[in-house]
Amino acid sequence: ELMTNIAKNLHKIGYKSGDIAGLIAKNSTFVTPLVFACLLLRLPINPVDTSFSVNKIVEIYCTLWRNNLHLSSEFS
Repeated sequence: ELMTNIAKNLHKIGYKSGDIAGLIAKNSTFVTPLVFACLLLRLPINPVDTSFSVNKIVEIYCTLWRNNLHLSSEFS
């Protein structure tokens, strides 16, 4: 039920297939339903270690965004 609620809320706020879900979280019982909810919506997941600095996280997601933008234009 938790996975379904998460998936519904992700969809409600605008996530759709092709978007990338970033995940920065310590391991807990809530991570698994979140991951499966993303998979249910066909969202690739980009997990990042919680020990990374803010600058490193920004670098990772900026690189991911640029690469995704580049890949999207190749398939258009």
